[in-house]
Amino acid sequence: MLFLVQKVLLTVNTELGRLVNTSCCQCMSSTYEKFRKPTLQLLELEAFGFPRIHPEDASKALVLVLGTAKQPNDSTTQSRICRRCHLEFEVDEEGNIKEVCIFHPYRLCKRKYGCCGLGEGELPCRKAPKHVHDHVNIDEMTGFTLTLKHLYYQKAVYSLSCNWVYSETGKVIASISIVHTFCDVVYETKVRPEEDILDYNWEQSGLADTDFWMKKFQQYSKSQTM
Repeated sequence: MLFLVQKVLLTVNTELGRLVNTSCCQCMSSTYEKFRKPTLQLLELEAFGFPRIHPEDASKALVLVLGTAKQPNDSTTQSRICRRCHLEFEVDEEGNIKEVCIFHPYRLCKRKYGCCGLGEGELPCRKAPKHVHDHVNIDEMTGFTLTLKHLYYQKAVYSLSCNWVYSETGKVIASISIVHTFCDVVYETKVRPEEDILDYNWEQSGLADTDFWMKKFQQYSKSQTM
C-alpha cells in the first residue's frame, strides 16, 4: 500500500520510539524473519496488480495488471460493474452516475438474505440513488512516495487496516489504522475524501456520516490511496 506518505510514517516512527527496548527489538527481529518467508517476489507482485515504482517518474505508480474479467479498468469505456447489485451500468463522459441502485447489503445464506430475511429471487430491500464501483483510472495514479527508513530499527512488522467508502469516481479511503507486532495502535485516523461520498459502506467499514462531522482529518488524494 503506497499511500503511506511521510507524515504518517514519521508519526509511526515517533510512537514506536517510546515503545522500543532490547527485548522488543529481539521480538521484532524474530517476527520479521518469520514474515519474510511468505513474502511475494517481484514477479508475483506484478502479476497480482500491486503498484510498483514507475521507472520514469517516482511520483507515479506502475500497475501491470488492472481489473478483472468482471470489472475491467479500461479508461476508454463508460461501462462499470456495481459493487452492491453486481449489475453493469454506464457513466457519462464526465464519469457521473445516473442510475438508481436496488440491492441487498448482505449476501445470500441458506437461501435467505441476512439483511432482511427475504429469499432468493425476492425484490432487494435497499435502494440507493446511484450505483457504486471499483473502477480505477490509471492516468490519475500520481502522488506516490517511497516509505521512510525506520529511525530505531530496520526489522519491523506492521499490520495495516483501511476502510473504504464510495464516491462517483470509485472506491476511496476513509480511515487508516496501523498496529505493530505487540498489537499496540501506532497510528489511526479518519480520512476525508476529496470527492462527495455516495455510500459509507457501513456494513463493511463501520463508518457513517457522523464520523465526518467537525473533526480533524488527514487529507489524501485518491491517487495516493491506491
